[in-house]
Amino acid sequence: MWVISVMVVITIIATFVLSSLISLEVKDVSEDIARRSFQKKFYDLEHEFKVLQKPLDDARRLMDTPSTFEDEYHNFTMLNSLQFLDTTIYRNWLFLKTDEGISNAQFNSRQKQKENVKQFLGARLADDNISKIESYGEGYVWRNQITIPTDSGIVYFGYDIPLGVLQQFFYNVDYYSLSYAYIFDQNGTCLLHPEAEKIGRNVFSFAPLEAEDTIFQNTDFHEKIADSEYLKLDVISFLRPMQMGQERWYVSVNFPKSLNEEDVNLIKRYAFVTYLISTLLLLFVFYAFTYRINKEHKEKEQLEKEKADLALEKEVFKRESAFFQLQQLKNQINPHLLFNSLNTLYTLIDHDQSLSQKFTYKLSNLYRYLTDRPENNLATVEEELKIVEEFLFLQNIRFGKKLKTGIVTQDTEALTLELPYLALQTVVENALKHNIATHEAPLMIKIRVTSNYLEISNTYQPKRNAEAGSKFGLKYLDSIYEFYRKEGFETRIEEKSFVCKLPLLP
Repeated sequence: MWVISVMVVITIIATFVLSSLISLEVKDVSEDIARRSFQKKFYDLEHEFKVLQKPLDDARRLMDTPSTFEDEYHNFTMLNSLQFLDTTIYRNWLFLKTDEGISNAQFNSRQKQKENVKQFLGARLADDNISKIESYGEGYVWRNQITIPTDSGIVYFGYDIPLGVLQQFFYNVDYYSLSYAYIFDQNGTCLLHPEAEKIGRNVFSFAPLEAEDTIFQNTDFHEKIADSEYLKLDVISFLRPMQMGQERWYVSVNFPKSLNEEDVNLIKRYAFVTYLISTLLLLFVFYAFTYRINKEHKEKEQLEKEKADLALEKEVFKRESAFFQLQQLKNQINPHLLFNSLNTLYTLIDHDQSLSQKFTYKLSNLYRYLTDRPENNLATVEEELKIVEEFLFLQNIRFGKKLKTGIVTQDTEALTLELPYLALQTVVENALKHNIATHEAPLMIKIRVTSNYLEISNTYQPKRNAEAGSKFGLKYLDSIYEFYRKEGFETRIEEKSFVCKLPLLP
């Protein structure tokens, strides 16, 4: 009873310690993931804005190409026309300002009512290179314009993008993101926000930001925990400046903090359930193992007492039967197998919880079979193959690529025939016990089912420093078949393989 109490206490302490370590580790990992995601989102936004400003760069490159002014302006005109094919552009313009006034003007607009082109273009004369937010009607546009001096005058090239269209564009680009971002200029005017009503407003009036937050000295971004006005919960907020042309803008990216806490709590629950199930299974195996030892010990004492009272003429038969029962007891109570399996399970629990649960389940099945032998000490081929598969699964986890196995059934009707209980496992366990298994020379075990017998073969590579043994397992099998008066049991070595044939009983 005290052993069970100690194991429960150890499980509780281990779960508490593991949960604390998981919390710290997941917190660090989550914060690192948030920073990496912020950097990626920032660069994605920066890239998309550079794409939107690419016509300005194209216009600069046109002037760097040696040609006549007429050719240059013709190229500007084509650039202006091609750019308007982009549906995000609300209006764009191109004109030449000279001492005599405006000439060669090209103006495109998606406004249904005709605009006063001369008045609109005239208002541009006071502007230089700009990238700013302008109001129009009941909304706002992001206005970009470049001025290029030439020998013939100053070329004005610019365009407007409605902020509502800009918002929808970035929503489609970032549809699956768990975070959200907003962008504002040096005056705090909001260029981009997931809520349309916030666009054009001053971010300092609704966001958890102060004007001092836009001052950067020894770092390229700021990070803090803030209350999101958009999500209505705590977020990890990042702020970083972004240069667009000659203007400086600011990008704020926000990640829900509660998602990290939910992940930590979920992992804690999984860890607790895994430890609890593993402990219960270990307690079950321990209890079944102890119970069976006591039961078999009492059965053995009773058998010895009965043997002493039997008549002399039945002594030989009883001695053979006792030998058979004793070997069954040895296979049922195999501490070497149990201890190796528990050591392997102990290692698995920390590295692969799912595999450790499967390992414990198969170990439980194996010992349940070992501790509940049939009354007539015979089992079907199908039952023996099934339990050997469980046994080989445990050994494959332990040996890894050092062990290779295979089972071939040539006659399915033979699966209903019988053979001595644990005879197949005895041969397989004998191969593992007496042969070397390494990465360079893996141990190969093959099982073949025919209509009359089971043939087990393994690579013959005996251990050099193996302890001298009496081949007890093979002698046991020989005596069992002699007991059932069944001929055909044999072992041999051929072509660097050890082969054992187990005859099937009808």
